[in-house]
Amino acid sequence: MNVFGRNRGRVEASSDIPKDGFVHVQILVNWINRDEREINVKVLDRGRGEYVFEASFATSQSEMYAYHTAKDIVRQYVDAEGLVVESGYTDAKLPMVKTTDKRMR
Repeated sequence: MNVFGRNRGRVEASSDIPKDGFVHVQILVNWINRDEREINVKVLDRGRGEYVFEASFATSQSEMYAYHTAKDIVRQYVDAEGLVVESGYTDAKLPMVKTTDKRMR
């Protein structure tokens, strides 16, 4: 690929790579009320382009624990079917560690 040549700006198609066995996981956490959450789990097969697993359940756990419970369910399904998790999405508010930009003295 020549960066400064005639083909600059051209996007190469990556659809030639087979996506059989790779899945995209979507875990959505919806608040029902202050104490309950509804969890929606969807597993999309990248090769076929259709959902192969869908689950929905309610729990009284916190948002983080509900997310990890759903992730364990997905892990059990993926291991049983012999699939590989390629990517994932969640709207749960998970704790994260980040470095500060401001220098401390």
